[in-house]
Amino acid sequence: MKISEHFGVYGVCIRNNQLLCVKKHGGPYNGRYDLPGGSRKNGESLLDTLYREMSEETSYQVSQIYDSALYDSFVKINEDEFNHHIFGLYKVELEKANHQAIEKYLNGNEANDSLGEEWVELNELNKQNASPLILKVLATSEDFQAKRYPDWEIY
Repeated sequence: MKISEHFGVYGVCIRNNQLLCVKKHGGPYNGRYDLPGGSRKNGESLLDTLYREMSEETSYQVSQIYDSALYDSFVKINEDEFNHHIFGLYKVELEKANHQAIEKYLNGNEANDSLGEEWVELNELNKQNASPLILKVLATSEDFQAKRYPDWEIY
């Protein structure tokens, strides 16, 4: 069994019982809601990654950070592979950024896996339409064990 690994940094913003989400179009969370955020670039701090990713995937920028936590999950990619997703979550406040459009390509050639932002009612998010990161945000108790998704469906 092959296990790949991914580390990312993500922003969590809840307003009026709605969570700021992005709609994914690629990877194991394709077709699902996910948190805005993503992979660190070489030499980038975690906060620099958070600021950049929020700007790339949404029309918002981080104005304040309240808290952070680190979690992980194992998601089945196919019969022979799992992805060990390690994710840092930052609770944030946001303000509108100067840009409004979500770029289809970043730096001219890197595809943006976000189809843009959407504020989604918390009670509308579930295992069928949300990433494990969002499921962790929605969890009512602090469970620090890595969640395993052996029956994960990639759309």
